[in-house]
Amino acid sequence: MWDTFGLQKNPFDIKAVETYGIIPTSTFIGRDAYRGDLKRMIQTRDHSLSLVVGEKGIGKTSLGNVVRSDLSGAYFISLSEIDTQSTWSSSDFIFNSLCNLYETAAMAGTYAALPKKYLDACKSINAELKPLFEDESSSIGVQAAGFGFEKGSGKGLTTHATAFLKLKTKRIVEIISQAGYSGIIFQFNNLDNIEDERRLSRVLADLRDFLLTDKCHFIFLGNKTMESCFKSNSKINECISCEIQLGPLAYYEIKAILAKRYDAFKIPGRSPLAPVHDDALDVVYGLFEGNIRQIFYALDMAAVNSQKVIGRTEQLRAPAIKSILFTLAKERINSELQPRAFDVLLYALRKKGEITNTEITRKLKLKAQNTSKYLGQLKANNLIVAMNREGRNIYYKTVNEARWLLLAPEKGKQKTLEYDGVF
Repeated sequence: MWDTFGLQKNPFDIKAVETYGIIPTSTFIGRDAYRGDLKRMIQTRDHSLSLVVGEKGIGKTSLGNVVRSDLSGAYFISLSEIDTQSTWSSSDFIFNSLCNLYETAAMAGTYAALPKKYLDACKSINAELKPLFEDESSSIGVQAAGFGFEKGSGKGLTTHATAFLKLKTKRIVEIISQAGYSGIIFQFNNLDNIEDERRLSRVLADLRDFLLTDKCHFIFLGNKTMESCFKSNSKINECISCEIQLGPLAYYEIKAILAKRYDAFKIPGRSPLAPVHDDALDVVYGLFEGNIRQIFYALDMAAVNSQKVIGRTEQLRAPAIKSILFTLAKERINSELQPRAFDVLLYALRKKGEITNTEITRKLKLKAQNTSKYLGQLKANNLIVAMNREGRNIYYKTVNEARWLLLAPEKGKQKTLEYDGVF
């Protein structure tokens, strides 16, 4: 459908920018001060540890990727980020760093126009790590059982094996130095996934020596929980070289990013037409307050479903995008909500952020058992999710698509979202 607008592919793709990915780094806009801070920190230190803190979808991965791309001539960077898992131990962090490098070395030959020194480094890295890894059903498993490795994971590594991995990392640093690089940059994504602060703090404490490896620069991306874990351990806190608190993008920055993408994705010889008008972008920006992932996801869903909902594919104006997103949100609801469950949903949508069952009981003057019943209805209809529990408090958050219900059609001159039995 994108060719209707003179585009080769989806301009609202929610993937982060990457040097060799679907979304080119040339479309990155804003964050200039943070971009400069991260680059200077890496360039002026023998080793560094940087934190990029912000809510999910705010653009942390893109910032890290564009900095790595900026420095790719002087520093070795892998072709993908390292996606952290909630169950990882300290050994898993080191193990998966090596997995990431091995995958990069194995894949480098499939990318066009990589520099010779990069390919030379990858060849040597592959030779160094190949004895440890083998392909098993397209996933990486470990061959060297003598070192205490468990197939396909770093879990269960012995102390001896962990020490071996640290030595192997230092050997990789020697290889990339011989190839002409000043160091290596590791980027760990998704530390938002680790909700147990005490567990993560213990894991980080065991990683201290690894994080201080010469010529190794670490960028960790996550939320306030991650930040708290790094700072709660004095030995790890003193290792932090740079900390960035990332906020939402401004409206003009989102608009500029889209303009860059339209230009980058245009069909040669044609002038692209924006799939959404500025007034439609304004609606979605206000709904998600600068969260680029949520904004682009909403724009994508509206454009893709325009034919289905309004019967035509065209540049979307504000009334059309409201109608489409509101309709899609209602379609998620698979059973009727009781009026009081609807009240709970409205409270959650207007409150924003996380809410607790006890807060709902108090604010809406409900009985505790009724609160549980209404929350159960909302969960069953894919409108809220339970985040975590603290004592008697269970924290809930509305799903992004539920916010589309706030785009209810106007009734007369008053825009209202009212319970009508359909909910």
